[in-house]
Amino acid sequence: MSSDEDYSMDLSDEESYHGQSDEYRGRDEMDVDEEGSDEIRMLVDCHAVAIEAARIRHEMTTQALPINAPSLSDTNSFNSSIAELPAVGDRFLDNDYNFFPITFHDGEQWIIKIPQAGTPEEWKDYHEIGLESEAKTLQMLQKRTTIPVPTVYSFDTSLNNPLKFPYMFLSVIKGLSLETVWYNSEDSPERRLQVRTRALEQIAAAMAQLDEFEYDYGGSPIIENNKIVGVGVVTVPFDGQHGYYPDGPFATGKGFYLSHLKQYPYGARGHPSIDVRGLTGKGERRLTRLFIDELCSLEPDLSFVLSHPYMDLSSFIVAPDGGLLGVVQWEGVMTCPKSMSNRAYPAWLVEDWGVFCHAWTEEQDERHNQEDEEDDCFDNPAELTKYRKIYRDAMAEIAPGSEIQTTITLATTALYRCTQSLEHRFDYLLRLTEESLQLVDPMVNKECIRADFVKALISYGIEPTEDVVLCMEQLRKAFRALLLNRDL
Repeated sequence: MSSDEDYSMDLSDEESYHGQSDEYRGRDEMDVDEEGSDEIRMLVDCHAVAIEAARIRHEMTTQALPINAPSLSDTNSFNSSIAELPAVGDRFLDNDYNFFPITFHDGEQWIIKIPQAGTPEEWKDYHEIGLESEAKTLQMLQKRTTIPVPTVYSFDTSLNNPLKFPYMFLSVIKGLSLETVWYNSEDSPERRLQVRTRALEQIAAAMAQLDEFEYDYGGSPIIENNKIVGVGVVTVPFDGQHGYYPDGPFATGKGFYLSHLKQYPYGARGHPSIDVRGLTGKGERRLTRLFIDELCSLEPDLSFVLSHPYMDLSSFIVAPDGGLLGVVQWEGVMTCPKSMSNRAYPAWLVEDWGVFCHAWTEEQDERHNQEDEEDDCFDNPAELTKYRKIYRDAMAEIAPGSEIQTTITLATTALYRCTQSLEHRFDYLLRLTEESLQLVDPMVNKECIRADFVKALISYGIEPTEDVVLCMEQLRKAFRALLLNRDL
């Protein structure tokens, strides 16, 4: 088990599959000819996919067998030569998975999900753990909650099956991606507020149901009989874009955060695309550790909670009025510290705290309702603050007194991104410093903060002066106030 001690170092085609035309942001954008996905596409036998889908459905229908019925070679009850096989559509790509839509002769629609890493050269034990964890999590949630998740008809985490790839057969949830509904330019301001509020309240109600699934450690859930009985390693993106590495399990919330500092030290770790941070690197690391220590002092409960891994607009399928129809994209599901768990703000509500991803500008407010503006899909900071309050209040109504678990995630999301990205760590730390100091002293000038920040980091990392130590102690207290602030 990892611990903090381990890291003590200094309803049509437009509705489509899971809302695929919206959720996966368009077929043209998805079908990028990446080397790994091309290999999967060339080797997948769509005829074998059709046979296996027909067999599974046949067994489910005629014998009501449990999920993960015997493989094609183990049963004599299905004759593929006379069966009416479903049609397997064109592949589409989302993140690290290939999807193939499947349509049966009576109109029922399934989808098969195949990992890009699902080749003999790339498929590792931790990939198997992650895929099984995702599939069994969906089964558990469907059995024990009312969260609308896809049905898992069958899955296989090995390469030893008729398809020769790991896979999941899933049901299709028809509806619209929340992204389409959230940014519907045809809505009046009144309807937009109504639709968005309904969506946020129903998402909060769904995510709050995950409170039931606590565990003593953080990691990829190991599930037996619809109950978490252990955790395994998780796959974590390397600096956001340079592949993945296995990590965890985690014994404490502090270990969860500090793990990334171990993976992303101030040195380059030999990766050619990451430069040594120079004199500020050690200071960045120490300041990140200071923020983590302060955060964890507010979180005496050491348990972890099952959490959705993305909470992005594309993770939710909704009706035109914002009613929640489905929650998808569970790959990478894990038990997380409560400061980053199921009660966290959805990702798009904290985009104004990103250091490079929030593309809103003041000019966009003036042309928000113009149909031809493709870059309008960002809310201004005041709007995001308003919707954070709506979401926070919805969570508090479900469990009065627990709103702190949502409140702190505005800052903890930025802190978590800070630990994950060596390239942008300086920028996230500067943002957290600015917000913290301006909260306790609104008159402080950001330019002054920025002017002193680099010098303070250099001193803090090498040989901190008494003045710098005092400043960091003041910053620590200001960061605590930031974590607890309900007005942001």
